[in-house]
Amino acid sequence: THVSTLKYASHRLQSDRDVVLCAVLRNSYALMHASIQFENDRELAFIACNKNGIMLKEIPQFNDDKEIVHAAVSNCGLALQFASYTLKNTRDIVLAAVEQDGEALEFAKSFQNDKEIVQTAVETDGVALSHASYELQDDYDIVITAYENDLSSINYASVKLRLKIRGYQ
Repeated sequence: THVSTLKYASHRLQSDRDVVLCAVLRNSYALMHASIQFENDRELAFIACNKNGIMLKEIPQFNDDKEIVHAAVSNCGLALQFASYTLKNTRDIVLAAVEQDGEALEFAKSFQNDKEIVQTAVETDGVALSHASYELQDDYDIVITAYENDLSSINYASVKLRLKIRGYQ
């Protein structure tokens, strides 16, 4: 079932939970064309976000549901931007997000000075160093990890460490 299949399906089919479930299992965006009666269906929301994390943007009524948000960020770390303020400040949610995509650190403001979270983020994507606190941009271990992952990440290190790593100090 392609998204457009459910989009152009009859109201009867869009209202049939088995049809909607089948469509969402094939393509998470099919949920957007289901009957309004399913807008608060937690199981369908979980399946959609587990398949495609960015779906969290389309179903904001679930942005404070820890299980659904965890599924979303585990699939697409950048889905963290659509999580509730509370869940953006929840360690295991943030860790799952940066493990999937280090750039998710951008949306985890309260963890940008957390060495473990930042270390995980730069292991995944060295450029995530750009979202780390100034203190951690001056942490040799963090910067070396980022640099080994992506040479361009050196641009986000402290001047002192940039010079040291480039051999000027």
